[in-house]
Amino acid sequence: MQSPWAFSLVTKAICKPITTELKKHLAQQLLPTNLREQKVGALCYRIAHHLKAFQWQGVGAENPYLSACLTFGGEMETPVFYASPAHLLAQETNENPCAYWLDCDALSTSFLDEMLQNVHSDTFFILPNVYHNKHQKALWKHLETHPNTSVSFDLYYCALVFCNKKLQKQTHWVYF
Repeated sequence: MQSPWAFSLVTKAICKPITTELKKHLAQQLLPTNLREQKVGALCYRIAHHLKAFQWQGVGAENPYLSACLTFGGEMETPVFYASPAHLLAQETNENPCAYWLDCDALSTSFLDEMLQNVHSDTFFILPNVYHNKHQKALWKHLETHPNTSVSFDLYYCALVFCNKKLQKQTHWVYF
């Protein structure tokens, strides 16, 4: 990995294990045990703190693990605002960096194309279950190769895609 930015993200956020405190917090939320969802939720928590991204938008099905992990520590009272794809496109260009949780089942490539025209340069996307079916895999590949995206991470359980044009276009595969 040649990029210091990507190396820092991998070592300080992506590859860190779930802390015992976060595991206890998830247990207190009475969520059923689901290792994949716990890992992705904890990843979102670590990325939020590493990148100082405290504005999250969700499209598609709500994820209780994501909300539970992002509220851990009390930094965010309302961590994720869920909206329909149409409502999200109707919003004006976001002047602040935002993290988008995109449930692939509810999306199309035309939605992604429109959305990528109006995002802040420090925006990033998290796509859960990118290898769940052909539709989700196709959306992931479309987003990964889109000209308005730069660095992407394939974590198998999920994918991360960044829109920062200061970064060279790269795809990293990380054992997560």
